[in-house]
Amino acid sequence: MPARAATVALALITGIFAFAAASGDARAEFPDKPVRIVVPWPAGGGSDVVARLIAGPLGEQLKQSVVIDNRPGANGAIGSEVVARSRPDGYTLVWVTADTHAMNPHVYPKLAYDPRTDFAAVGIVGYFPYALVVNPTFPASNVAEFVAQAKQRPGQVTFASWGVGGSAHVAMEMFRAQAQFDVLHVPYQGAAPAVQAVVGGQVDSMIVPMREQLVKMNVDPAPPQTPQQFQAFIASEYERWGKTIRDAKIKAE
Repeated sequence: MPARAATVALALITGIFAFAAASGDARAEFPDKPVRIVVPWPAGGGSDVVARLIAGPLGEQLKQSVVIDNRPGANGAIGSEVVARSRPDGYTLVWVTADTHAMNPHVYPKLAYDPRTDFAAVGIVGYFPYALVVNPTFPASNVAEFVAQAKQRPGQVTFASWGVGGSAHVAMEMFRAQAQFDVLHVPYQGAAPAVQAVVGGQVDSMIVPMREQLVKMNVDPAPPQTPQQFQAFIASEYERWGKTIRDAKIKAE
């Protein structure tokens, strides 16, 4: 039987799933051609799954095709930059997350876009839960036992992520600071190899989005917000995650 990572707790962390468009005015007859949603993550990932599920109904409402364009890389920065530099006509949107618009600006000193000024907010799609998982041989079945293990072996318990400064990394840093324990970060090039490392026992733990809930569309819907409220939400998340990143001294090499 293949090994599986065991869920030990739901973390108090949410993903920001939202649309944002490059600033500017759309033409009055909008939309008279297909709309592109740039997903700055690989196909098959959590953001891609939800974006594709929403693209169909959105296209029906707009009476126009909605095309998903995956542009992964640099923790979502590559796809976000594509949209920031695109023509500001409302036809190119980006599927943003906490990684792209609240964390990257603090992790990458030469980021090619400013999430607060280079995009026009549209709205939040929803939230979904993250979970703390451990490999099948790790001696913990709940959060308290995980924290106890980490405190007994400071700096020896390992955790995986899909890259320095990504939400899986920063979320664990926030958890670590609140619970006051030390763990060792092991970054991978993408979520799939990181999860496989946990499942295979090479790494002890990881904080991951609950993909099963995404597939079933059990995504917590966001309350109705105006674009102005969404812009304010982005600003508040920018500051909240920025503090965690500064305190943990996280910087991309």
